[in-house]
Amino acid sequence: NSGPATPYDWLLMEDLPFGRAGSAWFCSNGEYSDCGTNDESGTHTLQSPPITLPADGAHPYLTFTHYMESEPGYDGGNVSFRINGGSWQAVPVAAFEFNPYNTTLRSFSPYGNTNPLAEQEGWTGVGGRWGTSVVRLGELARGGDTIELRFHFGKDVCAGFDGWYVDDFVVYTCPDCDLDGVPDHLEFVFTAFSGFITDMGVHFERGLRLVAPPRAAGDVTLSFTAVGDFSNESEYINVKINNVPFGVVFDSLSMDCPATPGRDTLTIPRSVFNTLVDAGVVHILMSTSTNVNSTLCPDGMYVSLYVEYETERVDVDGNGILDVCEGCARSDMPSLESGHVTKNRYLSLVPGAPGRLTALRVTPADLPPRFEHLEGPQMWVSSPSVVSEEAGRNDVGPPVFNAAPLGCEPVYLDWGAVGPLHVYGDVVVPGAGYEVQAVDLACGIMDEAYYSPRLTITTSQWGDIVGRCDVIPCSPPDGRVDVTTDVTAIVDKFMNRPFAPSKTRTDLAGSVPNAVVDIEDVVYALDAFRGFAYPFEASGGCP
Repeated sequence: NSGPATPYDWLLMEDLPFGRAGSAWFCSNGEYSDCGTNDESGTHTLQSPPITLPADGAHPYLTFTHYMESEPGYDGGNVSFRINGGSWQAVPVAAFEFNPYNTTLRSFSPYGNTNPLAEQEGWTGVGGRWGTSVVRLGELARGGDTIELRFHFGKDVCAGFDGWYVDDFVVYTCPDCDLDGVPDHLEFVFTAFSGFITDMGVHFERGLRLVAPPRAAGDVTLSFTAVGDFSNESEYINVKINNVPFGVVFDSLSMDCPATPGRDTLTIPRSVFNTLVDAGVVHILMSTSTNVNSTLCPDGMYVSLYVEYETERVDVDGNGILDVCEGCARSDMPSLESGHVTKNRYLSLVPGAPGRLTALRVTPADLPPRFEHLEGPQMWVSSPSVVSEEAGRNDVGPPVFNAAPLGCEPVYLDWGAVGPLHVYGDVVVPGAGYEVQAVDLACGIMDEAYYSPRLTITTSQWGDIVGRCDVIPCSPPDGRVDVTTDVTAIVDKFMNRPFAPSKTRTDLAGSVPNAVVDIEDVVYALDAFRGFAYPFEASGGCP
């Protein structure tokens, strides 16, 4: 404690509020002073030992369960931290994943709050129950750091209620079994918090933008907390969603500047919310009604918004484990793209197994003379990129397509979510055959039994781009090279004519295709028409 007139400490207590079992740490907020001779202003600190975060911990977290009953607005507490013995800092409200601070403690002027934590964010007030708070420590420290945490309870000169109880303090790491950068538990429950919004009025809309949030498994509840001028029915907060009026909150609060913040909720039906999600952005905006006086409260008005909902799970058996992490399963076979057409330099396919992490293996199986030595050794499809269908190198779509080079290491992605894919590399040569298989992350790459069945893809004869072109679009390659069809088709693509064949059919140049269609590609098609052999060498497959 900081040495106030009543220098009590945190104690382990039993006989907990609301019949909670066991014991918990407790800091009293009792009325020990006569508000005259004894000034109780001070802080009382409960501090953890140093905790070293694992260097390989996926996502470090802190959780604790607590119950606050303090003099509203004046007495209260928060959590602070320090890294590697450095200076103490308050845990910011943005680091909370669940149950953040509920307000900012009142100021010295004009309220006369002598609490050393005055004007800091924290918990205060009465009327609540036990609740669990969750903090993302990964936003405060890195793996290998030593972190210390402390609960800081502050009092002003006198008066109080019961106090602050803290139980079940745990620091741990959350796994990320599908390696997508999101802790596994957040694949099931989505949360977002706006923080304390203060700059809001009739003509000043503020709120929370959810960019590409997951679809909801049920209705979505918006939870609002506020301190402000809300003493009658004409004083409230307007809520819009994607600029469409949705409802009002705090129209029945009947209080001005409450010391214990007011709470209200709105519910978005699942069907409505998921329609917004499918559009890409859910933007929740708030503004005050005309009669709200935003300057009435001496410390200002604020509103906060918290969103939490269960997501549409990739968990068919409902056991709380992502299906992608359930263990090894034989992968689905990739398929040919719709309306598949053979190409000179690309292998076009559609990966299967959406929702699972897989790698795609390519085996050169039937190569023409000069390349037979490359048959057998496998290669892997590397990370894809988005390529414009326009002929130039720096063009931007639409339309666009996904292209991926071949490499020597497996790349695990949700390939099924990528969609149609065009694979290229120096071992993808004309007049050849290839086998493509998928394998699940959980299976490893050593056991052939877990690879998918083989998809066979062939490439067309060198320079054979199209068949007949008297009808648009041109027909698939016909086994020969003609000036009036094949060479002209590449010229049409070079000129970005709307009826020209795709870039993956007309991109010929380079030992590795360069995703550009230009005069060089036209020249190679002319050479093929004149009977010249395929001009590029292949450096070889993988060891």
